Amino acid sequence: KEVPLQDQLPVLDKMLEIAQELKLPVVIHNRDAQPEMQQFFEKNQIQSLRGVMHSFAGSSEDAQFYLNRELYISFTGVITFKNFKSMDVVKSVPVERLLLETDSPFLAPVPRRGKRNEPAFVRHIADKLVEVHSIPVEKICSITYGNAEELFKW
Repeated sequence: KEVPLQDQLPVLDKMLEIAQELKLPVVIHNRDAQPEMQQFFEKNQIQSLRGVMHSFAGSSEDAQFYLNRELYISFTGVITFKNFKSMDVVKSVPVERLLLETDSPFLAPVPRRGKRNEPAFVRHIADKLVEVHSIPVEKICSITYGNAEELFKW
């Protein structure tokens, strides 16, 4: 059952408060609610937040909004799909703010599309980022691994 947005936002607010108190990162999955999420950030005067916009599906402008608040952006296997039309969004995110993810068991990347996703398939997302950012796969992997270390403080 879908929970109305007005019921979700107070919970999000409390979760962000707890994360900040405990000095933990947040993982935000914002699906089809970019304006509402940005209004929430502005209303709550969130200028900086340690976290990631998981399974990102917004515009370049949306990405910039979150990047300006020091968040990371992660993309799923969707960026490998033939019908993916937002490669400009992926290009707009600097590699220093990128994370790799699979969103297992969903959104398996090409060539595994339509099958159950698993973490090992993250390599296909890295390969797509190699194409987009024109840097070697080893560098993409090194940078995104470092980004994850920084975010999650391993």
